[in-house]
Amino acid sequence: HRVKSTRFGTVMSSRYLIIGASGFVGVRLYAALGPAMAVATYHRNPFAGGVSFDATRDRLSDVLLKNNPGLTHAFILHGITNIDACARDPAGTEHINVASIKKVIEDLLENGIKPVFFSSDAVFDGSKGLWTERDAARPILTYGRHKVAIEEHLMHGNSPCLIIRMSKVITSGPGVDMLADWMDKLEQGAEIRCAADQIFSPVDITDAIDACIRLTES
Repeated sequence: HRVKSTRFGTVMSSRYLIIGASGFVGVRLYAALGPAMAVATYHRNPFAGGVSFDATRDRLSDVLLKNNPGLTHAFILHGITNIDACARDPAGTEHINVASIKKVIEDLLENGIKPVFFSSDAVFDGSKGLWTERDAARPILTYGRHKVAIEEHLMHGNSPCLIIRMSKVITSGPGVDMLADWMDKLEQGAEIRCAADQIFSPVDITDAIDACIRLTES
């Protein structure tokens, strides 16, 4: 590999695939890497430079991989992330969040591309906060069970992979996140409803993107 200097420091010249790059994290990850270093996909929300990909119908090997040689890592961000939607339709969302992602992982590994799966602290049961990787995953949410299914699928394999467990990603700039919603309500003098017994770990989106890229390079 060649070595190049970027705003993330000196990194190896990896090439990335971002599956599901139209969301809150994906769009910023693609902006940070740029089209020279990354190929990005979308399903329902097209964007400039994005490639249409439906993981429930298409195979990566047919749609993307044969036309994009040299990819080294793939960020897997696609899926149904709305917790209530997963609870209302466990079978339908499992088809997207579990079955289709397993097919994606299979295609990636067959082509020598390292999967980087974005998981969640919803894999834990919510009985306390400040979870660590020494704690057992015992999800009580359908969404959390979907994430555990993919984690176990990856961990039971013998191929290199990376699991990034996000909690609450926020931005200090304009955006659609928890803090932006609070600021809007403060300006309107509206009530802000918060759980009194919830503990989570907020991370700024810029720091999260920086960490994700550094983790893949290591």
